Amino acid sequence: MKNAPRSRFCIALQSAVGLMVGVFFVSIYSSCARRPRPPLPTVDGPEAKDLITRATGCVVVDNPVAGITAIRVRDLKEVVVREPNPARDALHSVAGPDTEGWVVFVDFNMGTKTHSMKAIKMNGTDEQEIFDRPGDALWDNPMSTPVLAPLGGNVAFLTQPVKAFAPPIVSGPIEVWNIHTKTEHDTNVEALNHGLSWFPDGKHLTYVQPGGPEMVYVLDIESGERKLLHKGRYAIVSTDGASVLVNTEEGNFVVDVKTGESRKIDWPGKWGAPVAFIGKDLLLYWGLPTTGAVAKVTENNSPLVGPKPMGTLKLADLSSGKFQTVVPYIAPRREVSFGITGVCP
Repeated sequence: MKNAPRSRFCIALQSAVGLMVGVFFVSIYSSCARRPRPPLPTVDGPEAKDLITRATGCVVVDNPVAGITAIRVRDLKEVVVREPNPARDALHSVAGPDTEGWVVFVDFNMGTKTHSMKAIKMNGTDEQEIFDRPGDALWDNPMSTPVLAPLGGNVAFLTQPVKAFAPPIVSGPIEVWNIHTKTEHDTNVEALNHGLSWFPDGKHLTYVQPGGPEMVYVLDIESGERKLLHKGRYAIVSTDGASVLVNTEEGNFVVDVKTGESRKIDWPGKWGAPVAFIGKDLLLYWGLPTTGAVAKVTENNSPLVGPKPMGTLKLADLSSGKFQTVVPYIAPRREVSFGITGVCP
C-alpha cells in the first residue's frame, strides 16, 4: 500500500518529463524550420520576349483559401475565377479549362472527412457539384489529381479504397466522370499513378500500365481499345494531338503519334514537372528563377515547415532552347493546370 503513492508519483513524473522532452524537440524543430532555406539555383538568361505571344490558352492556379485564378498566357492578364473565402472547404486540385471554359476542382472537408468534385465557368458563374464522396482528399488520398478533357466534359483520375491516412495512390482503376451528365463511365482499366493526359477529341487518354518496364498506352474510353504508344511515364499530349511528351530513364522524348518515332529533348531551368505541351514545340513547365531575379519565399507557412523558396512557371521553345517566364513567383504547393478555351479572359 505504501508503494501506491510512489507509483502514481513516478507515473506523473514520467509523464511530465515526456511532455517536457516533446515540447523541447518540437520547439527545436520549429526553430530550425523557421530558419530561411537556401535559395533555389537559377537559370542564366537572357530570356526570350516573344514566346508568350505564340501561346494560346490559360493557366489556372489555386488561390488560398479556396480561390481560383486564371492567367491568359499571351498577355499575362490575370482574372479571378473563384474568390478566396476561408469559410469554404480547402481546395485539393484543379483541372482545365476546357474549350467551353469549364474549370474542375476538388475540395475537401477534414471535419466530415469527405471530398467533392465541382465545376465552375471561367467567368465565375454556374458553380455546380459533380459528386460528393467519403474520404479526406488531403490525408486519406482517395483519388489522384484529375485531368479535364479539352472537349466533351470528361474528367479522369485514379481511385483507391477509402482508408484513414492512406498513402498516396500507387495504382488504381481509371474513373471517368462527365461534368455535364454527372455520370461515371467505368473503364475497367488499371493504371499507375504516373500521369493521365487527354487527346484533343476528349475520347482518347494516355496512361501508364502497371508492371515493368513502364509503358505509355492510349485508351479509347468509348470502345475500350488500348494501344501501346511508347515506353515511359508522365505522358503529356500536345494541344494539337500530334505529339506526346514522355519521361524515361534515359531522359525526355517527344513521340510522333502517327509514326511512333521519337526524339530526345530537354529544356532549361527545370524545377518540377511539365504542365502543358502547347502546339508543336512550346512547353509550359515549373522552372527555376532566372539569374538576377529577386529571390522570394512563401509567406503563409506551417510553423513546422517554415518559408519555402518560390519558383516560376516558364515557357520553353523545345526547338531553340529559348525560354520566357510566365509567372515569376509561385509557391511549390500551388495546384496548376492549363487549357485552351475560346472564352479565356
